[in-house]
Amino acid sequence: MALVIPADIATKLAKLLPRLGSEHVGEVVATVRAIGRTLSAAGLDWHALAAAVEAPSSGPRPFDLSTFADMMAEAAQATTARDDAGKAPEAPARAWGMKLGEDRVEPWTTVAQHALMLDWTFLKAQGGRILTKEERRRLKEWARLGLLT
Repeated sequence: MALVIPADIATKLAKLLPRLGSEHVGEVVATVRAIGRTLSAAGLDWHALAAAVEAPSSGPRPFDLSTFADMMAEAAQATTARDDAGKAPEAPARAWGMKLGEDRVEPWTTVAQHALMLDWTFLKAQGGRILTKEERRRLKEWARLGLLT
């Protein structure tokens, strides 16, 4: 597992890194030494900096149609089970959110927005929508209000 660079150290490094593009060799060498001292003072080394740069960001990930298909299959099973029970549960969801992709749990509003985005993307890529009009309406409501019942 990669070490996390503290925010104050990351801020210092962000100020130093542009100086590596200098035309003056002495300034570049001095900047490299300053970065090394900054990392060392935080108990880190160049390997930690490389791992932080290489680590995947928490931003949007590339669209993966196989993941979308699995997610939609699970949603269809859950919908079928709920419909078989006769009505939707009246109690709010106990979970704060669900995992999307990696181990990070996203809030329900983000999950709803992600599902709507995937439904729209699938429309563009495959020429048809997966969600019904009622499902899209409920997802929009969840994304707007953050309420999941």
